[in-house]
Amino acid sequence: MLSLKQKQINSIFDITRAINQNIPIEALVRILEAIIHAQLGLEKWLLVIKNKEGDWQCISNQGINEEELKLQNIGIFLSNFLHFEQISVIEE
Repeated sequence: MLSLKQKQINSIFDITRAINQNIPIEALVRILEAIIHAQLGLEKWLLVIKNKEGDWQCISNQGINEEELKLQNIGIFLSNFLHFEQISVIEE
């Protein structure tokens, strides 16, 4: 358990270091792919960013065929996760 946590912390440091060194996005994506696959053990994932036009764009994926990727509307899918509700304080 301790070894796993140490690997996860090292992965976070690797990503942080890469970002701080302003490495090209392609290299950063490769580091993320390695962490997602090796550290998290995920076999199916999708890595997306929001481009300059404000649209979601897939920059990397694993286990998702191109036909599935074309059929999915990433923006609609992500909107389910990016919806925030205002939290109000209820006084007694």
